[in-house]
Amino acid sequence: MMTHNKLAAAVLMSLMLSACQGESSSDNAEAMGVQVAQVSPLSAGDMGFSQVQGPVTQGLNTSRDDIQFVSPMSGEYHPRQLQQTQSVASNEYWFTVSGDALNQGIPLTISQGGAVIRLAPRADMSSGALFHAPAIEPNSLELSAPKGAQVPDLMRSMANADALASAGMNDDSSALLLSSAAPAGEYRLKARTAVDPRSQYLVNVKEKGSPLLLHLSAPMGLSLGQSLAGSLALDGLGQLNAANARLRQGAKELPLELTLENGSFSAAMPDGFMPESAAELSELLIDVHSQVDGVNVKRTIKTAFKHFVPSGRVLPETQVHWQGKTPVAVTFNLELAEAGRFALSAVLTGTDSSGREVAIHSSAAARWFDESGSLTLLLSRDLIEASGLEAPFQIRELELKDQGQMAILSFQDKALRL
Repeated sequence: MMTHNKLAAAVLMSLMLSACQGESSSDNAEAMGVQVAQVSPLSAGDMGFSQVQGPVTQGLNTSRDDIQFVSPMSGEYHPRQLQQTQSVASNEYWFTVSGDALNQGIPLTISQGGAVIRLAPRADMSSGALFHAPAIEPNSLELSAPKGAQVPDLMRSMANADALASAGMNDDSSALLLSSAAPAGEYRLKARTAVDPRSQYLVNVKEKGSPLLLHLSAPMGLSLGQSLAGSLALDGLGQLNAANARLRQGAKELPLELTLENGSFSAAMPDGFMPESAAELSELLIDVHSQVDGVNVKRTIKTAFKHFVPSGRVLPETQVHWQGKTPVAVTFNLELAEAGRFALSAVLTGTDSSGREVAIHSSAAARWFDESGSLTLLLSRDLIEASGLEAPFQIRELELKDQGQMAILSFQDKALRL
């Protein structure tokens, strides 16, 4: 059964009472009225789901407090587009090696001079007990140049853990900075002094200022069960033919099968994958090893995104509450899969004498629901009348959030014309 937000109902009742006090034939224009209206269909740039399902993680926000507020706005309205994707670029790569591998020597692909090679010790629990690798003194490392390369001063400088800590990097890292004259090619890094074979180190090669950037564009949020899709491109290369991908959440890391085509990628989530917590983000990591103009290039790139379940949706039918010719509230009906805390927000705009759309105020409301129900956004009559704006009024940027999952479930730029 649809139930109204008690706070909104109380405010609406107060408005009705004030409108009815001393009512006469001259006051009828100020009487309260309710008009049934339809939320506009989703359009390009909007977000929403046609079906709902229950969350798979425990909700983070279980507050039972009702919240409603209106925040004044002014000036010509400029629509806010929902940011659904994010783009990142990488001029580096990284991987984890064991102390045993460092003792044997590890290959490093470097595409330009001036690269920084950093080694950061890591903790390891594979034996059942915590073992944290010690910091490595950079002068205990040996870096061999590519075969045939003649570079008198291969290394420009070194920095140990204390030097990097003084610069704000407090992870016991050590670093080697190559000369700007260091050639592109395959290098070999080896420990001169034996390292404990149990040790684990993150090796990070960063090529600052490199024109060979790896670009990734991917969703910021992903409904559980959906495939991950976006774009992946390496500067100077027509198309990427191969890449390795991993999905990381918390301490778990799973391989992802990546499909590449015309600069785009797609990857299905592993069978049975479930996020462990609504508080955690998932990470997509991609490793690329390719050639650009005959030069070997390695890059690693990552981005974080939110896994969520479409646990609620805004139903088409709404009720617009009027006081005379002024809208004072809009009640939205919600279909919810389970009990939880949900929030609505929107921007109210009006029209000035030249026909421009002008912002009046934003409105937000949140409460706990035991079942599907309704949520009312209050509209300020005082702010509307003080603005001097007239109809058509519009509800813009209507956004529904599941505050338990901390996820946006729907967004409509042009939701309702009043």
